[in-house]
Amino acid sequence: MCGILALLSVGPPRLSEQIVRRSLNHRGPDACGYQRVRLGGKLLELGHTRLAIRELTDAGAQPMWSRDGRWLLAYNGELYNNERLRERLAVDFRGSSDTETLVELIAAAGIEHALERINGMFAFVAFDRETGTLHAARDQSGIKPLYFFESGDTIGIASEIRCFTDNALIERRIDPDALSTYLRIRYVPSSRTLLEGVRRVPPGGLISWSGDRRVERAFCYAAAPAPVLPGGGTDPVARFGEIFEDAVRRQRVSDVPIGVLLSGGTDSALVAAALQRDGVRAPCFTVGFADDSDASEIDAARQTAQALGLPHHALRLTAEELIGVSGRVSAFLEEPLGTTSVLAMWHLCELARRHVTVALSGQGADEPLGGYRRHRFEALRERLPVPVAWMLAAISARLPASMRSRPEARLLAALGERDWLRAYLAMRTVFGEHELAALGLPAPVPASLDALAHRADAASASECARALWLDCRTQLADDLLLYSDKLSMAHSLELRVPFLDAEVLAFLERLPTASRVTPRRSKRILLEYARRRLPPQIVARKKKGFPIPNLFRDARFLQAALELVPQSLGSGSG
Repeated sequence: MCGILALLSVGPPRLSEQIVRRSLNHRGPDACGYQRVRLGGKLLELGHTRLAIRELTDAGAQPMWSRDGRWLLAYNGELYNNERLRERLAVDFRGSSDTETLVELIAAAGIEHALERINGMFAFVAFDRETGTLHAARDQSGIKPLYFFESGDTIGIASEIRCFTDNALIERRIDPDALSTYLRIRYVPSSRTLLEGVRRVPPGGLISWSGDRRVERAFCYAAAPAPVLPGGGTDPVARFGEIFEDAVRRQRVSDVPIGVLLSGGTDSALVAAALQRDGVRAPCFTVGFADDSDASEIDAARQTAQALGLPHHALRLTAEELIGVSGRVSAFLEEPLGTTSVLAMWHLCELARRHVTVALSGQGADEPLGGYRRHRFEALRERLPVPVAWMLAAISARLPASMRSRPEARLLAALGERDWLRAYLAMRTVFGEHELAALGLPAPVPASLDALAHRADAASASECARALWLDCRTQLADDLLLYSDKLSMAHSLELRVPFLDAEVLAFLERLPTASRVTPRRSKRILLEYARRRLPPQIVARKKKGFPIPNLFRDARFLQAALELVPQSLGSGSG
């Protein structure tokens, strides 16, 4: 993985290679590049730090010009169909870098057609010297983040917010609407962030600046969710297995050592098993807890590794060790996220990086396949007769105020909602409208969710399918994947997610909803595939979801959390 920092302005240079390295060295400790391009009255400064994964020589150095000298690219990510793309390009390549593939594909096909052809995780900045247009793009699942700001005649684009704040390019000011959204659903959906004026490129988004004009496009949203698979004699479970195993095969390609982040559950076990079947003895990494609480998954993960014949490395954490990294975790996350799992994730990435540079993860299976309890409730809600829904809504309204904020009460209230988007929000709400009003904050439906919901409305008759699709483009991208990227890159570790391979996700989202989730069963097709590939004791384990012991009972944790509030929100927030 890599780090990107770009600045387009009319003033004197404001960046340097030293500034780029200081801001983003953790994302790319192997090399740093910086170039300036002046076009008319504007100056483009483009910096890049490199974590070398493929093509370890200078043939992969960035920023990289296309051979025709028109396109300049700074790229963070991996193209999993790199070899297939190269076969169709009449280019005498200098090396094997997928950066070179991408810049030549853009030069040959144009940026929009290039985005339609690539399968990978990526965020990139591309500059067209012929037209003076600057482009910023992010992969369809939002695996790799990309931020931008506009201030007067200056445009900034970067992999992390620190590039803007540490270099005095913006002021830290809290956006009240975004704060309300964060308190409501524990994260801020793209393209907003908690900081006023700082935005995230949305998953599947392409943003272009030409002259004084900005154009935003979202390619992956227009046609999704796709139609369900046609009937026939094909075994969908076997077909899913083929597509998934092909994805793992693509994503294990690396010129540096690779491993697996292994929990006690089924998803990461399937990733490890697919590698093992291809003869790859990838080391597996797990963190757990010294008190041997129910939250610890070390024993279950070790049994999985032993069953697959794979080496296993585990780390048992104390409460002191979890609390001790809270300051560093907060600094690297940059945006508050409402999950304590980030503390364990820090240690897991640190453990893996001692042994490998690339790790595969089981993340990303729950959202398209309905892996959470709320997804089963959404499947139930769309099947409920209207009178039953009304009755549940009435019961919910009569609950004491002290009970309405409980998860079970929120799910009950959501079952009685007539509008699917309001039900979607109700199932994910932490602070409700009354609590936000008491804090003097607005409680509108987040504009980004509303816009995406309209696209989901037009594409699917199933409200549950819409909710799954929306989760993939919002909570998964802007919460779970966001912290996975930030914390893995804090340790210069590249994290890959085979369940979000473009071909896997396309297959899953074409399945009928009932093949994915019902009111009683989650991840139906994946679990059936797992029964064919894994020992039964692994498949039978209860889902844990990367929990940690209840630190909220520990006064030291609460004190550390309170001390981090100013750091998370930034100075000048009011």
